[in-house]
Amino acid sequence: MAAQSKVALAGLLAAGLHLAAVPAGAATMADTVQETMGAAVYASDGHEVGKVVDVSVSDDGEIDAVRVKTGSFLGFGQHVLALPKGSFMVLRGAVVVDLPAEAIETLRPVPANE
Repeated sequence: MAAQSKVALAGLLAAGLHLAAVPAGAATMADTVQETMGAAVYASDGHEVGKVVDVSVSDDGEIDAVRVKTGSFLGFGQHVLALPKGSFMVLRGAVVVDLPAEAIETLRPVPANE
C-alpha cells in the first residue's frame, strides 16, 4: 500500500468512517463490484469527493477502473471522472483516490458520449 494511501486511510478512520476488512476469499468479485457501486469516494486528504457510478473489471477479475460522479452543491457542475487502476484503492464500502481533493477538482471529466 502506498504511503499516501496509508495516510488517507488513517485520515478516514480518524474522521469516523469505519471500514471492514474483507478476509481473503470471503467475497466474490460480483459482491465486490456490487458493494463498490454507489460507494463514497474519498480524496487522500479525507474529503468526500463523489460516488462510484460505474466499475470496470479486467479479464483477470480485478477492478481496473472506476467512474466517479463528482460535483458541487445541488448537483450543479457535476461531472464524471474515469480513474484507472493504481490511482485508487477499493475498501469495503468506500474508494480512496491517491490525490487530495484540490487535485481531483482539476481532473478532466469523461466526455458525455463515452
